[in-house]
Amino acid sequence: TYTSYFFFDGMEKMKVFLSARASCPKIKLTSAVFNFGDCPVNERKDLLVKVDNLHEELPIDLKLPKTSQFHSSPEVISLIPQQSSSFAITFTPKLSLIHI
Repeated sequence: TYTSYFFFDGMEKMKVFLSARASCPKIKLTSAVFNFGDCPVNERKDLLVKVDNLHEELPIDLKLPKTSQFHSSPEVISLIPQQSSSFAITFTPKLSLIHI
């Protein structure tokens, strides 16, 4: 609980007690590291990833943005509490580099 004081012109200060409840998302992915192995330039490798919403009360929305060499399908996933889903991550290298 926090205490805040509000001051208004010509009035006595107002004391307000504030409290809030927050919750962190609880998600689990099938892996913490995604290894696409060898993939020649302009070819593609796909990985299937499972995501679990472990929270007992709150839904989650995951947005998986597209980059120049990675994209996912679907790009947005909404999960209710205790729900699981899968999505594909596609890697299409444009340059001959080592990606970790």
